[in-house]
Amino acid sequence: LHVIAWNATTLDVVVDSDDNSGMTSATERIAFAQNSAVGSEFVELAGAITDDWWRVDWTLVGTSATFVVVVGIL
Repeated sequence: LHVIAWNATTLDVVVDSDDNSGMTSATERIAFAQNSAVGSEFVELAGAITDDWWRVDWTLVGTSATFVVVVGIL
């Protein structure tokens, strides 16, 4: 997670996964620390990766934030 511009109070970012495209039974796999400024964080998921569908969800309190999330699966 790279937060590159900040005009907010807090930003919460999570990565969810599921075994179906509708994400009807999604599981939160990664939760980044709550952000309150420009910065970055790297998080690694331990264990087997068995889901096919992934999404990034976020909650922003404040006016705006510019951020990038990169998810890589090996």
